[in-house]
This record gives sequence, C-alpha cells and structure tokens, in this order.
Amino acid sequence: MKKLKLLEFKSAAKSEVEAWLTIENNFSSVISSLQRLLTIVGKGRGQEIEHRDKSLVVPLYVYAVTWYLRCFATGRRARLSIEEIPGLSETDRKTHEQIRILRNHHFAHAVTNKHEGTYVHLIVSDDKGKALGFKWFYVTLASDSRQDLQRFLRLAQKVLAHARVRTRVVADPFARSFFGAEASWDSTQWRIKKKQSGSARHGSNRRRKASLGKRPSSVA
Repeated sequence: MKKLKLLEFKSAAKSEVEAWLTIENNFSSVISSLQRLLTIVGKGRGQEIEHRDKSLVVPLYVYAVTWYLRCFATGRRARLSIEEIPGLSETDRKTHEQIRILRNHHFAHAVTNKHEGTYVHLIVSDDKGKALGFKWFYVTLASDSRQDLQRFLRLAQKVLAHARVRTRVVADPFARSFFGAEASWDSTQWRIKKKQSGSARHGSNRRRKASLGKRPSSVA
C-alpha cells in the first residue's frame, strides 16, 4: 500500500473547525469521567468513599467540573453559552449554576469552607477528664452524590449534542470547499484499514496518540 502524507496547513476556517472539535472532545472527556465516577460513588448522600478510591474520585470529579466549564469561559477560542443550548430543563440550568459555584468557591478558590474543613479535637479520659492529646480530621467534598452526578451527566450529554451541531455548522462548509457541494464533515473523515489490527481514524484526537516535538510526516 502506498504511503499517504499528512499535510499541515494554515487556514482561518480550519482553525475555527479545530476550535469546535476541541470543545467536542472536552465534553466527551467530561462524560467519560462522570460515567467512571458513577461506577464508584454510592447511592446515598454523605457517604464516605473508600480510601483506595479517593485518589481516583477527586481527580475525576475536578476534571469533569473544570473541563465542563472551560467550554463556557471567555477567551481566545470558541465558546458556548448556556442560554444557547436547546431543550434544557430548569433542573439542567440549576445544575449548571451549581457546577459553576462549586468550581469558583471550592476547586479554584478557597472562598468558603462549606465543602471543606479541618477539625481539631481534644482527647480526654472518660473518668477524670484528663487531657490525653489531640486528634484532627480533614473533610472535603470529593464528589457529589450519585443523583447529582447523574444530573451532571445528562446535562453534559445535552451540551455535547449541541456542540456537535455547532461544529458541523462550520465544518461542513469547510469540507465542501475541498471536496465539492455534496461533501460533509462526517463523510470526509479518512479511515485507514489495517490488516489484523482493526482500523485507525484520522481526524479524531481521542483516537490518536499525541506526538510531542515531532510532526507526523506519513502514514502507511
């Protein structure tokens, strides 16, 4: 099979498509994190998380919250507005606001101690009340309840569906500029079939390994 080159080029339209594909990828990652969390977090509120799971739960939840909201943040790249998402319920909008407050007041800045606290206790003997020493505890919100995570997941899925629509608005004309009036973004995604190894998709960053410091020059 002859080799095919991956050609890098600059284009304002391409940059816009890349920006929206980045947002799509961000929301897909948020959804994956929440789905993984739901396999760990129990059904009740205020449940303690097993010690072995804490190192996984906290990063997953912080990642989901921060990467969800960064797609709504003002900046140089494309962004969404919660007002433009169709079909959101009042619960969805409240969930979005709760996520925003949690990020701003707990994860990003130490504004309130509502979700975090350290408590020092004095240990005394029961009979004489003699002070024996101190014991301190650190408590923090590792994740919302299972019910809240499910609400967050449903919201993220709705936002991802809208982000995909926004991507096609700019990506379909971009594809037609190269491949003609009948082309669409989805129809022009290149797929390379390899013997005994399934298929690899080019055009999806989530299915390609990042190359650091090297430009991809060719693929077999």
